[in-house]
Amino acid sequence: MRFAWLGLLAPLLLACPGDAAPVDRFGADCSMGESCNTYSCVEGVCASPCASGADCRAGSECRASGGSGFCLARRWSAEPGEFGTSCAIGGAADCATDFVCASVRADDPEAYCTSSCSADLECPPGLRCQDYGDGTLKCVRREFCSPCDLDSDCKTSVLPDGACSADSGGGKFCSKACDPAGETCPAGFLCDGTTRTCVHHTGSCVGDGTNCAPCTTDVDCSTTGGDCLRFYFSGETFCSETCGSCDSPYQCNMGNCVPPASWRGTCTGG
Repeated sequence: MRFAWLGLLAPLLLACPGDAAPVDRFGADCSMGESCNTYSCVEGVCASPCASGADCRAGSECRASGGSGFCLARRWSAEPGEFGTSCAIGGAADCATDFVCASVRADDPEAYCTSSCSADLECPPGLRCQDYGDGTLKCVRREFCSPCDLDSDCKTSVLPDGACSADSGGGKFCSKACDPAGETCPAGFLCDGTTRTCVHHTGSCVGDGTNCAPCTTDVDCSTTGGDCLRFYFSGETFCSETCGSCDSPYQCNMGNCVPPASWRGTCTGG
């Protein structure tokens, strides 16, 4: 009888719920309150924390949500002619259907294919969903002073050493790595010896909206009804009032009050 009793007990022990391996819920839907087990429910799916893409499994990427990094399933495609494909030579002909060739100037060697979006997560790291300038939203390459959450947001073919850096106003904007004793920063930026990233010479990427105050979009210049312009060679962006009577030393040029030529294409002269 003793052996028979043990034989009956064994199946009960094997069926103990505590012995079952937890179900891997990574990527599962949790939008209706479903459990993620060891993961967190982020953007409606089960996700794991990350600091960089190296922490994520195949098919997912490290993206920011709520100020933290999480491995989320990739929502964009990088097939030939799609996001990130170079179109510097063939232009729009190099891009797939429904994609356009984005460039900042004629014969731009960094021109790339991109398409419509409704949120940053639909864009590859290094691109963000914003107004394309024609009233539509498209995935556009992040540049100096573009808002960011993670370093990976700022690493692009143009800025392979891009970094997400906090400014004096508490915001986080794209910058790049630098060395106070070596590698320098573009015009309008200084190398911070502590963070070893380039910071705007005013301390912030967004200013008070007056002439030559730093800006990222026209909205940053709304206090004076001006425009956010970009110096062609330095890449520095700055607020510029529309011409009426420009305060000295600013001069009217193509409808905007801009710094004099003696400042050599930068607002640091002021």
